[in-house]
Amino acid sequence: MKEWRCKKCGHVYENMDTHIRDGLPNGSMLATIDMLDTEEGLDDIPFEELPTDWVCPVCQASKDEFEAIEKEKKAPESEKWLCNPCGYVYDPNIGDTDHDIPIGTEFNDLPDTWVCPLCGAPKEDFSVI
Repeated sequence: MKEWRCKKCGHVYENMDTHIRDGLPNGSMLATIDMLDTEEGLDDIPFEELPTDWVCPVCQASKDEFEAIEKEKKAPESEKWLCNPCGYVYDPNIGDTDHDIPIGTEFNDLPDTWVCPLCGAPKEDFSVI
């Protein structure tokens, strides 16, 4: 299954993308963003059919800043981690390739110097979701 990842912030647009909202605290940035996408009826549109003026709901990057990625099966032991200050979600199945963190790197295996790629918060400011 093909998904689309923003090269700037790592947001992944998936058809029927509402599961990302599940488990996120009410009012978190990403929960709010996904609700907006859902309310606008965009969550059921294939990425290729989104309007050309569509922008990333996280960082406002244009549609051409997204790259196609193949969805990988999530390893059962993988946990997603929420940046409490800004709502960024670290997903080991995506990694942080812009900062040399390969796909498959578990949160606890990130270097102690790693920080949130969106707001610069340290690992201590993340919580498991």
